[in-house]
Amino acid sequence: MSLLPESSPVCQLLRRVNRLYALDLHTYHDLYVWSCSHLHLFWGVVWDQTNITGQKGLHVIDPSALPAQNPTW
Repeated sequence: MSLLPESSPVCQLLRRVNRLYALDLHTYHDLYVWSCSHLHLFWGVVWDQTNITGQKGLHVIDPSALPAQNPTW
């Protein structure tokens, strides 16, 4: 798979995830696979990276809850 353009928001997010969690992800697919098994971490980083207006609270997604018990988007 090809590398993402360095200046793209997805590449910036990938670098931030790598830095925060000591990972070595290189492609969009790598980020996708990681995000599927770490939903709560991924969406927390997305929240911080995109400057969402609102209150994050203690978590964005509760990994122990059923999908319907998490907030609607």
